[in-house]
Amino acid sequence: MLKKDNKYILVALLVTAMVFGNTLSNDFVNWDDPANFLIHPVIASSAGLWISLKAIFTTTVLGNYNPLSTSSFLIDKALFGFENPWGWHMINVLLHMVNVVLVYRISKKLGLGIIAAFVVSLLFGIHPMRVESVAWVTERKDVLFSLFYLLAILQYLKYKSTNNSRHIVWLIVFFTLSLLSKIQAVSLPLSLLAIDFFRSGKWQFRDWISKWYLFGMSLVIGVIGLLFLKEESSLLTDYNGSSFYENIVLAGYSLLVYLYKLVVPFPLSAYYQHPDFLEPRHYLGVLALIGLPIALWRSYKNENKLMFFGLFFFLANVFFVLQWVKAGQGYLADRFTYIPYLGLFLIIGGYIDKSIKENTFSSMKKYGLVVIGLVFCGLTILQNSVWANGETLWSKSIEVNPKSARSYAARGNYFARKGLGTNALQDYNKSLTIKEIPEVKENRAKLLMMNSRDENDSRQALKDLLSFEDKTAEQYINIGALYVMLSENPDALKYYQEGMQKYPEESKLPLNSGRVLQAMSKFEEALFDFEKSIQLNPSHYEAYFEKGRLLRNLQKLNESLPYLNKAIELSPTFCTSFYERSMLYANANQLEQARLDLKKAIELNCEDIDENYKQQLGL
Repeated sequence: MLKKDNKYILVALLVTAMVFGNTLSNDFVNWDDPANFLIHPVIASSAGLWISLKAIFTTTVLGNYNPLSTSSFLIDKALFGFENPWGWHMINVLLHMVNVVLVYRISKKLGLGIIAAFVVSLLFGIHPMRVESVAWVTERKDVLFSLFYLLAILQYLKYKSTNNSRHIVWLIVFFTLSLLSKIQAVSLPLSLLAIDFFRSGKWQFRDWISKWYLFGMSLVIGVIGLLFLKEESSLLTDYNGSSFYENIVLAGYSLLVYLYKLVVPFPLSAYYQHPDFLEPRHYLGVLALIGLPIALWRSYKNENKLMFFGLFFFLANVFFVLQWVKAGQGYLADRFTYIPYLGLFLIIGGYIDKSIKENTFSSMKKYGLVVIGLVFCGLTILQNSVWANGETLWSKSIEVNPKSARSYAARGNYFARKGLGTNALQDYNKSLTIKEIPEVKENRAKLLMMNSRDENDSRQALKDLLSFEDKTAEQYINIGALYVMLSENPDALKYYQEGMQKYPEESKLPLNSGRVLQAMSKFEEALFDFEKSIQLNPSHYEAYFEKGRLLRNLQKLNESLPYLNKAIELSPTFCTSFYERSMLYANANQLEQARLDLKKAIELNCEDIDENYKQQLGL
């Protein structure tokens, strides 16, 4: 027979599993999933374990240092590959379920009864604001850092009960692992101080000073994290022209939204666009900035341990994610409440426990909790489906904020990768009508290049790329390619040569310049540029091929052959090299060799092979 405790936690786990079960059918999404694992140079490669771990622990992803979370993706890749997203989602759900168990145990350690601890753990498990942390694979860092964070709290509670120093050792171990999973863990010392107050009803100087080593760890990791964000240009003190004062107002508004969505978790979105200017509703955040400290002080003065503990725990954990200094593109995020809401859930649990002990836990209260639970379950299941793929994710974001230029751009990127060019173009155009974002303009240009239907598409792509003042090497390459498509070779040559001056190490620029020079019958200059491309990138087979082909056309057969041989050596599946070498052998009257190369070109499904030439060789 199961113990009563076990029955309740088992129910909480089953409900949580049922609620998040539909995430297993979700795909990856085009929001940080590519950078974190799909195209991560270590995760996507097949390097050895120790080489991979060394690379992960010495680099950042988008300015974030989360090496333990990133390392966990190595396990996912080994177990499931990229072809089975369900496995990656399953790991997130399992970690979340472990956290539900830890929340239950912490609630019991804090003195809550079975029913109250069950409600707290169930709220933690099913609340719709959990979805972003669980349904988004990239946010593995949320459920993982929280796992170690909660384990550290549990060790602290055990230490307080037994005074056994081994629990402090484990506390430090779990805190370290939590910090390596996500920087948000820096709040742990403050959470432990909240527990100190809850246990004794007051703070003593030793409560603060005894945690010096934890504060030190938080300070070091916090400073390192900020430096990494700044280095990656993800840290902004002036976002969209906003001042520090405006950031404070928005921080207060974020705080108010988090409180509101504890009770009414609607609407939910993956992305809340940073406003270009403050609206009247944003100033309501000042109420939270003033009201919560007052509520905290009053609960302290009135010796309301439960209220003070819960509010302090919430504020201590949410403070560091309120975007006082901008880090990223949004200013709100559902995932930021994953740990902070525990403080508020514990307040709810505390009052339920008090009501049960005072025998005032009426049927109306019970049924009310059941109704709220069912509503939350339904909202969570619906929100999980929003994370099914990039289209559903960004469509919901657009629904919540129709003026979100970046949401349209992100959905456009999803459509482009799926080969839905018309849909992608519509979203890029819509995004640019709302706000001119440089990368969106470049993405539209690339799309128009790949799916050009007429001259107007090429002209628009060209216009987009020419608008950049400080052009990248890739932009120079694409501008030149567009001029070639428009049969304007002199202009193409101009931009290739300008690009070569600015990016002398880029091998594709002289390669493309050589092609244009060849088309303009400037053969010696073309040969010079092909050779320059080879010197810059000796493994670039196309440069060898182009030079070998031009030399053959110039009837310099002996000079041509080594280049064609090298092109084939570097790329044995590039059929045109075999076709070109076949014609070289035919010109040299080495017909058997010519036939062998032509057969190889045919085997590789080479197109545009001259039928007369095949007949001449008897094929």
